[in-house]
Amino acid sequence: MKNFFTIFVTLVMLAGVFVKNANAQITKTVGTTGADYATLKLAFDAINSGGITGTITLQVIDNTSEAA
Repeated sequence: MKNFFTIFVTLVMLAGVFVKNANAQITKTVGTTGADYATLKLAFDAINSGGITGTITLQVIDNTSEAA
């Protein structure tokens, strides 16, 4: 039983060493036709609210019009 406990504790400690938090790489599209977001403002609002996290790439796939 002692050997089982020792092996168990060792495996748990090794798992803690190898487990890391990973941020996903996300690509979202911006544009008027078939995009994730119609405008850059909507995309940045989602980012600022925490709706999108990790490494984010915004790809403009169509014309977009932004109100100033």
